[in-house]
Amino acid sequence: MRPVIGILGSVNTEKAFYFANQNYWEAVRDAGGLPVLLPYVRSEEEAAEALRLVDGLLLAGGDDINPSAYGEEKLPECGSSSADRDLSERSYISVWDKTRLPCLGICRGLQALNVFLGGSLWQDIPSQVPGAKPHSNNASHRLNVADHPLFCSLCGEEHPLVNSFHHQAVRVCAPSVIPVAFAEDGIVEAVAFARHPNALAVQFHPERTVAEQPLSRALFAWLVKEASQSTTHRLSPDGL
Repeated sequence: MRPVIGILGSVNTEKAFYFANQNYWEAVRDAGGLPVLLPYVRSEEEAAEALRLVDGLLLAGGDDINPSAYGEEKLPECGSSSADRDLSERSYISVWDKTRLPCLGICRGLQALNVFLGGSLWQDIPSQVPGAKPHSNNASHRLNVADHPLFCSLCGEEHPLVNSFHHQAVRVCAPSVIPVAFAEDGIVEAVAFARHPNALAVQFHPERTVAEQPLSRALFAWLVKEASQSTTHRLSPDGL
């Protein structure tokens, strides 16, 4: 039986529907998982009920997080946000942090994990980080990878090339968040988690480059493999 990967997606501006880009679905499916879209929730109780149905979690990209979530006033350069999505992801992450559920965060997904575990963000890299290289509009750059066994094992090369579609990034890491890769200008590009050896998050978009880049394929293959080994968590009293 294929492991079920729950995707936390986006809400459109009119709140008419929830969705996740097809690239996420295809990347999970091609890696051997069964992708499902998790519902938006309004409480940790609802999040816990939803997470009992899946074997792994994928936090997708999307709009900016409201800076009030990390104690800052919103700058003009900060983009649009969704209060519904912020509340939902805060609830899911709070519950996930008490589980053994494998997790992969992508772009906003990394940012949400960092913020809702107690960290903060650069609201806008171009206006706040002097000397930063371009990180939006499909820029590309190499990674400088820290000595982290799991992430290094997935990279396949010393300085992998990745895409870049973001104007925000980790500013201060949450206490349990460990930076494991950086752009050439020092921007955090990947993190691991002190309490979760089966969780990673990346600032780039591997779902867009599965066909071309070994690291992208390796990330989804790793998530599905971890999820396939954790299917019994749904039957375990301490799983959630």
